[in-house]
Amino acid sequence: MVLVDANDRVLLIRTAVDPWRPSAGHEWFTPGGGIEQGESPVQAAARELREETGLVIGPDELRPLARSSWRLRADLVHDDFFLCRVEAHEVDTGALDEIERRYNLGHHWWTYAELTATTETVYPVHLAALLRLVLREGCPPAPVELPAH
Repeated sequence: MVLVDANDRVLLIRTAVDPWRPSAGHEWFTPGGGIEQGESPVQAAARELREETGLVIGPDELRPLARSSWRLRADLVHDDFFLCRVEAHEVDTGALDEIERRYNLGHHWWTYAELTATTETVYPVHLAALLRLVLREGCPPAPVELPAH
């Protein structure tokens, strides 16, 4: 999920690499997660957005933005990214379960300049380019295929 506010900032969640080993560090992710039985990717995105940020929106408010495919061991994994524009949103993590709370180390609304300048690990790796596209052109008519990472 690529959540962008009226100030053209994108929301990222700071996530522990290993919450039982703080020295393992952290990474930054857009909100998102897995698809539950019977869900479409866009329904899962709306649910994950609610669970991870407290933002309640319908799947019809999300626009397909990008897709990434990559290998996780022997499996081919597909990540679908949807765009949601909001005026503003105060993040509420109250719906996180116990395991998610261990991994969640906070959040930050990132500007394009911050994304291009950071040396931190950010996923998707091509987020700065996606944000630039959204800020210049809005949501593309068809999802952008991201290079594998």
